[in-house]
Amino acid sequence: MPEITKKPEISRSLEDYLAAIWQVIQEKRFARVKDIAALRDVKPGSVSPAMAKLARLGLIVYERREFILLTPLGAEIAGDLIRRQRLLKEFFKDILKLPATESTEQACAVEHCLTEEATARLEDLILFIRSRSDKEIFEPASSTQREFTIASMSPGQEATVRLIHAQGDLHHQLIDMGLLPDSKIKLVSQTDAAPASYLIALQGFEISLSAEQAAAVVVSIQ
Repeated sequence: MPEITKKPEISRSLEDYLAAIWQVIQEKRFARVKDIAALRDVKPGSVSPAMAKLARLGLIVYERREFILLTPLGAEIAGDLIRRQRLLKEFFKDILKLPATESTEQACAVEHCLTEEATARLEDLILFIRSRSDKEIFEPASSTQREFTIASMSPGQEATVRLIHAQGDLHHQLIDMGLLPDSKIKLVSQTDAAPASYLIALQGFEISLSAEQAAAVVVSIQ
């Protein structure tokens, strides 16, 4: 079957399943029907038809009673979904100061309606507010967890990816590399000589980033 590269139109329910698959894979490297059912609090029998639909759309690799994996296109769409979820939760909780539970509920209600352009603008707004030292909208960073980009890290430091501050081809490049929100990374080495490059460890692999790519990935230092 030829690889599908065009993003298909999918329902909100299938988007939720795709995000659930991504979350399970982040923890276990693969997903099973029972894992997804447990995460979404549904019966396994209701998961299988959704998996079959996602497989037909070219977003997952799925055979009954086998592991479930994301295709490159599925990983890209799932990464965009997780990114929107994180941005909206931050916006409602840290800017609007809503309780955590309500922030999650509001994010779930809005995430499916947010366009790519609106997502990018919301991300810019959050980053702008976080940069305003004269307005303590966000809690001050603790001594054990500060926020940087990969370009700000020192060799040997470990971090968690928070945001991909990029659009177009650059954004897609980073998502394709696996630099999705909540991913754990470690800066292995850095070369300052032109062209500058950053070697990171991600999920057991080493990936080389350009200075532009490293500066576009916002992280929280462990």
